[in-house]
Amino acid sequence: MNTKKVLYHGIFNYAQESYELYTHATSRDFAFLNFCSQISKSVGVNRTSVLYYFDGSKDNYFIERR
Repeated sequence: MNTKKVLYHGIFNYAQESYELYTHATSRDFAFLNFCSQISKSVGVNRTSVLYYFDGSKDNYFIERR
């Protein structure tokens, strides 16, 4: 099991606002969850709302491993 954290870079378009974020995570999926948490805290909504917004139906975010 790989538990080494690596740096991820994410660009998200949430409600017409662009967010460029960084996080350390063990996988892309955990990085995505962390990015959604960061956005939810920034805009003052719960993380579930942000997760629904980025459900994959639109091309509104990009994540890459650094």
